[in-house]
Amino acid sequence: MQRELNALYRDRLKLKVHALACGSHRAEGMWFKKPVNTPVELKALRLRTVGISHVLAEKLGMKPHAIYEPAKTIEALEGGALDATEFGQPWYDEGLRFHRVARHFYYPGWHAPAYMWQLEINLDRWNEMSQAQKGLIGEACRQNIAQAVGEYAANAKGALDRIKARKVQVHTFSKDILDAVRSARDGLIQEFSAKDPDFKRAWESYSSFR
Repeated sequence: MQRELNALYRDRLKLKVHALACGSHRAEGMWFKKPVNTPVELKALRLRTVGISHVLAEKLGMKPHAIYEPAKTIEALEGGALDATEFGQPWYDEGLRFHRVARHFYYPGWHAPAYMWQLEINLDRWNEMSQAQKGLIGEACRQNIAQAVGEYAANAKGALDRIKARKVQVHTFSKDILDAVRSARDGLIQEFSAKDPDFKRAWESYSSFR
């Protein structure tokens, strides 16, 4: 997938950039004011989310709202304008005190099971580097990913323990809901792939690696 991304930068977007995967975060969670067990119970629920998960939520019959400020999200939950939200990793959400306004935490969430960060380097500077220099940068990125994965595991466990101690019910999504999400996701992938050959190439690369 890295090759496809760099080809997109250079060939389509005409950017002189070389990108390397250089960091990672794992799953975020989702906060609900009431428990949900079936896809039907998701319909018409007002969910704060952004990006592709916003479109996916619409496919599930939800009513997504793009809100970017934590304070406004909490205010909307407390005032009844939202029924659910996703925002960040468990310890980040804990610090924002979402547990005060939503008592059901679903982990991991279906909207962001994992994502990668990338390091972007000017293509001319990258091409000027020796293989040894490129190798050092690549190894630094690999070490950074490994450290991020380890730190995530420790931080998430501690945050989940503290969230439970606040009398929040921590759930996993039912198989019925996950099946509905997977079906909606597959439909979106087909739509995006039909419209965008670059997306199709990237998805096929990702799928073959996975």
